[in-house]
Amino acid sequence: MAETDGLEPPVGDIACHEHDVRAALGRPGARDSAAVWYSFQRLLTNLRTPVPLCVTVEDGTYRCGPDAGAEIGLRTTRFEALRWRTGRRSRTQLASMEWSDDPAPVLEHLYMFGPADSDIVE
Repeated sequence: MAETDGLEPPVGDIACHEHDVRAALGRPGARDSAAVWYSFQRLLTNLRTPVPLCVTVEDGTYRCGPDAGAEIGLRTTRFEALRWRTGRRSRTQLASMEWSDDPAPVLEHLYMFGPADSDIVE
């Protein structure tokens, strides 16, 4: 299965680029929209990591990676996951998120596009 299997680009693109425009205009909002939540679901479903990863968001927990091995946990939001998965966060920003352990084994696998060259603050 490819990393992008099952992803409906128009919805994900629209949700992601809406927040690019909002950030450029300094007008954040709609971070809990149906498009953000739907796109997050699709992006996390396609996430593949070399070690077990458990991502906890507002309404649940999503697990990916192999069944065996020590699990790394990340507590974040659906919006933030959408942004880092689509390359709108730098390695430094992602590494400084709320991890249960050293995120080094998974960092390079979390970006579908990117990462950003510098920190993006929204």
